[in-house]
Amino acid sequence: MFVLLNNKIIDKSYEGRQIINYISRLTDALSARIVGFYQTQEILKFARKAAIAQVMSRNMSHNIGSHVLAKLSSKDYLGLQMTRYFIK
Repeated sequence: MFVLLNNKIIDKSYEGRQIINYISRLTDALSARIVGFYQTQEILKFARKAAIAQVMSRNMSHNIGSHVLAKLSSKDYLGLQMTRYFIK
C-alpha cells in the first residue's frame, strides 16, 4: 500500500481509502490463512510424534509384561536358573 500511495497510483480520496481498506482486508485474510496453515502443520507434527511415542510405549509395556516377566516367572526358567547357579 505504501508503494501505491507513494507513487501516486492511488490518491487519498474517499475512493482511494476504500481501495486501500479493501486491499488491507485481503492481505489480513491471506496472512491469517497462511499463519493458520503453518500452525496446523505444527500441531499435526507434534500429534504424530505423540502418537508414535504412545504406540512404542504400549508395545514395550506389552513385551515386558507378556514375554519377559512371563519367562522369568515360569517354573522351567526358575528351575534352570537354580540348577545353573546353586546346584553344581
